[in-house]
Amino acid sequence: MKNHQRNISAAILVVSLVTVVLVSYLSYYTGDFFLEVVYAMAILLPSWCAGRWQGLTVTLVSGMGIFLSSYYFNVNKSPLHYVNMGLEIVVLITISILTSSLRTRYLQAEYMASYDPLTGVSNRNRFFLLAEQVMHAASRYGRPFSLAFIDLDNFKQVNDQQGHQEGDKALQTVAAVMKSNLRQADIIARIGGDEFVVLLPESDHAMAETALRKLQSMLLQEMKANKWPITFSIGAVSCNNFQGSIHEVLKLADGYLYDVKSHGKNNLHIEKI
Repeated sequence: MKNHQRNISAAILVVSLVTVVLVSYLSYYTGDFFLEVVYAMAILLPSWCAGRWQGLTVTLVSGMGIFLSSYYFNVNKSPLHYVNMGLEIVVLITISILTSSLRTRYLQAEYMASYDPLTGVSNRNRFFLLAEQVMHAASRYGRPFSLAFIDLDNFKQVNDQQGHQEGDKALQTVAAVMKSNLRQADIIARIGGDEFVVLLPESDHAMAETALRKLQSMLLQEMKANKWPITFSIGAVSCNNFQGSIHEVLKLADGYLYDVKSHGKNNLHIEKI
């Protein structure tokens, strides 16, 4: 995914640079300096889609194009002429910086709306959006999926005895272990203080149980290594041709989680529905 994004950014940069060179060429041979408005358009695209440095690279080439085409075509070499060229370049630099800054703010706002800022996994809103898509595809094509509700036993003890900073570290560690031991297609979300939910597309009962037991084992190993008294109660359901809502699936998984917690905690209860 990251390689794909880098390829797109590189393609945008190349197209923008080629556009700038062509505009400089036309300005030089025609003397039509109104074409320079195209510089601004060529700068907007990489600044928004590729990033600040790509935008400034195109701006630098644009500034060179403005200077060279105007210098060699225009016989007016008065100081005012150079001042005007300088102002044009400053405007283009300002456009590039403001556009890339706006893009950064937009991405930050988008991230905050979709991800848990502490752990980096999906938040409640993004989880429900993605879960509806998975369930729709599963229902349409008759494919299985599984969902697990995971609660951190004794998490409050860590907060009370070791402090909230240590509790935050524990949550971040749990999320990191989940991300490294589940598939890229699996959806991990933090939907409460110490509650996580995992959605496993294309996973039937056997696949889900194997994946969740392995995950629980890896989590317990990490908690022991950090000397945290945290264990994991997991309630899960595996679905095939399920026609209900995601809220119904969550309610069922939550019920199985309650069974685990009422019978000693630190276990997995998974059922087919």
